[in-house]
Amino acid sequence: MAETAIREIEEETGLTGLKYITSLGRTSFRFRRDKHVVEKTVHLFLFEADPENKEKLPGTEGITKAAWFRADKALSMSGYRNLDRLFARALALTANHTPPDPQDRERRPKTDVL
Repeated sequence: MAETAIREIEEETGLTGLKYITSLGRTSFRFRRDKHVVEKTVHLFLFEADPENKEKLPGTEGITKAAWFRADKALSMSGYRNLDRLFARALALTANHTPPDPQDRERRPKTDVL
């Protein structure tokens, strides 16, 4: 599944060279489209991106705008209560992350969320 997530992220955001960290879990939700109820299950994964990596939105899949936010503000901005526990887990994991080489502080991964 992580390989599929990487491919989808690359296609939808243009972000490349992602490093898989862990699965965060899944959540399900329902919504109405026309006269039908659609049920979706979303699997979330935590990835690390190089700080120099820039998103390039192709405008497909309905994604036309993206912005980076500080991780400590992102949870309060999510607006989806069913994702809060998974998002909180991702933030806890990134807060505890340390670079493998302590001498290499400039290459510290972003703690921002797209």
